[in-house]
Amino acid sequence: MKNLLILLSILLSATSGLLAQSVSQGMRFQALARDLQGNLLAKEKLEVKVKLYASEPEEKVFYAEGHHIQSN
Repeated sequence: MKNLLILLSILLSATSGLLAQSVSQGMRFQALARDLQGNLLAKEKLEVKVKLYASEPEEKVFYAEGHHIQSN
């Protein structure tokens, strides 16, 4: 019984370590696209860029992604 518990704890530790190393599939977000007058941009081709910065001694981009989309 003691050996079984040790084996299970080792397997759980190894599995959780593998899951923690998974690669990000990007951020999920929704937004409204508007022009300078505040009108919605419907059925327009847009380029969306998202960057996450750290405000340490120098600005550093930690994550960035861009997409070419069509609004609906």
